[in-house]
Amino acid sequence: MSCGVAYTFQVIGQKDTHPTVASILMSLECVFAVLGGALLLSQIPTTSEIFGCILMLAATILSQVDIKKKAK
Repeated sequence: MSCGVAYTFQVIGQKDTHPTVASILMSLECVFAVLGGALLLSQIPTTSEIFGCILMLAATILSQVDIKKKAK
C-alpha cells in the first residue's frame, strides 16, 4: 500500500516537471530517505551515510553548473 501511494504521488508530482529536473530529484531519492529518517523518525545517520549524502549533493550541483556561461 505505501509503495502504491508513494509512486502515485510521484507520478502526479512529475507530471508538469521538466524531465531533467525530475531525473535529478529521483537520483537523490536516497538522500531524501536519510533526511526523512532523521527528521521524522529521529534516526541518527552514520558517518558514511552523511558523507554519501554530501557527495551525492555535490555531484548533483556540479552536474548542473554551466561552466561555459560563467567563464564569459
